[in-house]
Amino acid sequence: MGQMKQNMKKQSDEETAQKMQKSISDLLELSKRQEIIKNQTQSSDYNSTSLPQFAQNQAQTFESLMNVAKAMSELSKKSFAITPQMGQEMANALQGMRESIEKMADRNTHGAASAQLQAMSSINKTVSQMQEMMDMIKQKNQGSCNNPGGSGSGEGEGEPNNMGSGMSFAQKMQQIAAEQQAVNQAMQKLSQNGQSQGGGKEQLEKQAQQGKLIDKQGAAQKSIEELAKEQKQFGGNNKKLDELEKLSQEMKELMTDMKSKGSTPETMKKQERILSRLLELQKSENERDYEKQRESKTAKDIFAPSPSGLNINNIDNEKVFKDMLRTNQQGYSKDYENLIKSYFDKLKQD
Repeated sequence: MGQMKQNMKKQSDEETAQKMQKSISDLLELSKRQEIIKNQTQSSDYNSTSLPQFAQNQAQTFESLMNVAKAMSELSKKSFAITPQMGQEMANALQGMRESIEKMADRNTHGAASAQLQAMSSINKTVSQMQEMMDMIKQKNQGSCNNPGGSGSGEGEGEPNNMGSGMSFAQKMQQIAAEQQAVNQAMQKLSQNGQSQGGGKEQLEKQAQQGKLIDKQGAAQKSIEELAKEQKQFGGNNKKLDELEKLSQEMKELMTDMKSKGSTPETMKKQERILSRLLELQKSENERDYEKQRESKTAKDIFAPSPSGLNINNIDNEKVFKDMLRTNQQGYSKDYENLIKSYFDKLKQD
């Protein structure tokens, strides 16, 4: 009974993970659409004739996000995997989209783009939280941790490049994504605070905080670089290796921008794009872990003797006819019996 209960729980967790994976895929697609709309809005001015179309696209994205939110709400009734924090981030994303539509109606493109950036950030936070929960479900189903004493839990302030060797690729990506998310949030907060700060002491504090964020961004870049080296050393997937190398290069460029430009909208946009790609990589790895593998076998030439031809002359037609009638005592009408009998008579004559 205990084993049956455990198997049922495992099956329920797998079904939950599959539904969460579907929501993650939908959210990542919506994050990309939101980024496109934000870029379009940001590059427009208040009298642009395209704003109504952008607002319509935003409304459609809002409706799509509502559908994902409803699916997550239904899942939350059956599983604790959907946490209140996820629900809050989804609410923040919906609020940001709603606010951006109102701002575009007032032709306030700057305010609309800011709300859209907040919506995209909340979507990415939701994805990060859901993937973390999926990893917990997977570890639980696999039994005890294969890395006792390792740093697979992604503790607090530890730098990503100190990750334990026992961690899986998905776990490492999750930890780097969490670090990137923390840098993004701190950068956004620094930008908001910077609008009200003047010179002197406040400016020095801002520069010190910015220096710390650059160091953290550098730690994330170093972790990606090490992952790329691992893939190359152990002959990993070429597509994954290319993506890691591109991410490493983009992070280097981002650090240069952070040093020279600070917390500008363009810098934060790059950070969000990098986070989205980190989450995409983790998502693709999770899909590989959860997909049902089929056992493949190499095709072989099979030579077997064919049966000999049917020799009608050896068949007792009368016996076959009686056997056929016996298989359905209730069935054949007199006309059909006569038809069957004439068929066998003809077969016998031939």
